[in-house]
Amino acid sequence: MRRIKTLFGTVLTITASAVFLAGCSNSPKPEESATAFLNAYLSADYATAAAMCTEELSAFLNESVKEFEALPDSVKSIIKRHTSYMTPHVDSIARTGSQDTLVVCYTIVKNDPADTLATGTAEQLINSRLSIVKEGEEWKVAALNEI
Repeated sequence: MRRIKTLFGTVLTITASAVFLAGCSNSPKPEESATAFLNAYLSADYATAAAMCTEELSAFLNESVKEFEALPDSVKSIIKRHTSYMTPHVDSIARTGSQDTLVVCYTIVKNDPADTLATGTAEQLINSRLSIVKEGEEWKVAALNEI
């Protein structure tokens, strides 16, 4: 009987330790990965945003960056100023058919101080979604505006 209690105690300790260590994982959560990508993208930090994508989407994003970089500096400055007031908010995350693929629904809110002062509220600009996939220990953005 004493052996059973000792064995049970050992199994319980190992199980509790495994659960605790799994909860302390350093890998980012899907919501954190999606928010970090959106923040980088909105702040025109396309190199960082591309690093958070799958290889295919990263290549597409890098091609788009070439078009952005070809714009006159004055236009780029206006775009960056307007996007600096935008903040992403993850609304929901849903699992698709695959365990390693999620659809993230998000809202982009514009917090322009001049607009907020006049109306008292932030302006909701975009409701959209993206899809993220688990690659190793990381969640990578695989598609934008995914339905």
